[in-house]
Amino acid sequence: MIAMDECRQLIWDYTRGEVVCMDTGEVVDRIYDYGPVHVGEEAREWARIE
Repeated sequence: MIAMDECRQLIWDYTRGEVVCMDTGEVVDRIYDYGPVHVGEEAREWARIE
């Protein structure tokens, strides 16, 4: 694995969920998305009932 100080430029690839070193092409980290989760229609109905 490449040391972060050896990589001069990072690319954040949100489509693949990776942080990539532009110099070597190596994946140096993962992007974790803790955003809202899609709620289905059935869950919405249960929320209305309660």
